[in-house]
Amino acid sequence: GNSEKDIINTINSLSTGGDTYPAAGLDKAREVFSEKSSQSWEAVDQTDGRRKMVVFLTDGVPAPADTDDFSEKLAKAGTDSATQLHNLGAETYALGIFGAADSNGTMNTASVKRIDAYMQSIASSHEKYMTADSVDNLSSLFESITNNIPVTATVTDVIDSRFELTPESREALKGEATITSNDGFTTITWNNASITGKKAS
Repeated sequence: GNSEKDIINTINSLSTGGDTYPAAGLDKAREVFSEKSSQSWEAVDQTDGRRKMVVFLTDGVPAPADTDDFSEKLAKAGTDSATQLHNLGAETYALGIFGAADSNGTMNTASVKRIDAYMQSIASSHEKYMTADSVDNLSSLFESITNNIPVTATVTDVIDSRFELTPESREALKGEATITSNDGFTTITWNNASITGKKAS
């Protein structure tokens, strides 16, 4: 359904469990970027500078049906699928929500070091692999991702007729912005300005 109630009911009906086949999800992402897909990236209105991005989120290690044991075969399949995405130019983030390691430093029959290496192979660069110890911490991870996505836009600043730009300010804006005057108002326009969601500190 399309109503808020339908969406909430659907979410509430979800249950945990199941298998973890990373390649299946990553291959779906690759299909979106494929020119042959009916839901193709190319079928969407294209804008200059648009970036291909994938967020791979998992709450488990690659594991076959009815087990939580780390599978080297499934991990390799996931890594191979991620490599194909990287080759398409997709920035790939790998987010993991994992439980605590046991006293031997292992989780789901694999060492923490092995799991980290696997997740880093999914991510397109080392800093794009992140972990959260709870679902609550996910929001901060998603915020850190969105804050690093630059948006290209046209920025316009209209200066009231009671104010005027000094010659020094006009000189500083040369090459960066276009300055026009009309009916006493001065308009400064920055074309193709890169804007990020980072908050001012």
